[in-house]
Amino acid sequence: MPVDTYNAFSYSLPQESAVMYAQNALEILQAIGDLNTAALPLLLRADVVLTLSGVRAFDVYMDDPNDFLTEKEVSRLTELLRSYGLHLESQRSEYSTKSNEKFSYYLVNTSALKRIPAQYKLNAWIEPKAPYSFDRLMAWAYLVEKQIYAAIYSNELPNKWATDYWAPHNIRFGVLLGYPGEAIASLFDQTSESAQLIESTIAYYDVYHAAHPIYGFNSELKGNRNIIEHQRLWSDILTKVYESKWHQAVKEDNRFRAQLKNLKAANE
Repeated sequence: MPVDTYNAFSYSLPQESAVMYAQNALEILQAIGDLNTAALPLLLRADVVLTLSGVRAFDVYMDDPNDFLTEKEVSRLTELLRSYGLHLESQRSEYSTKSNEKFSYYLVNTSALKRIPAQYKLNAWIEPKAPYSFDRLMAWAYLVEKQIYAAIYSNELPNKWATDYWAPHNIRFGVLLGYPGEAIASLFDQTSESAQLIESTIAYYDVYHAAHPIYGFNSELKGNRNIIEHQRLWSDILTKVYESKWHQAVKEDNRFRAQLKNLKAANE
């Protein structure tokens, strides 16, 4: 009997409330603000806020803090994040040259990583271990994707996904980013010719310049309970953070505003 495509991951929504996740993010953001207000614009974008909250395990394509902060400030920021179980790591950008080295940064939430097996029930999953350097994560990614390939060819996951070269990568990456299992699965197959790919609706997803935390899924899943509740959870977390009294106040801080202007100019 073939595996049901859209339920291939047996995905379970996080059980904690949006209030708890928002409080997690606000506690960390307030600590960062107390340490150095100028660091906040780098970490207040929606995708990073969700990772800080613990509702997802990974964030990528972050701006290089060394372009906006001193070496000492970056060191203190990294140390503070580490005290909350968050690892800020770098990777050399593909746009680097010998005369102009560029780096992008990614963020790992260790608590969220540990919850992945309970959420996705993906037998091919292997939890990455610290330290989370780029080379170690690439080696880990190879092992996980190899196991996902094996699961596809054995029909533990739908065998027809074998025609999609990027399926193992997209499964691994989608899980790290906390996307619903059904949404990830729906990218590899359409059960009818009329089905189309649609985007999730997440409140405040674009409030700051960033890699937006939205995902696509098959239009046949528009009424799927897990996807509806997932969008609501992420939206509620971001709403509580961005509409908080703390955020309203920090937006008026001169150092914050100056650094935000620098960040926008660098990304234009």
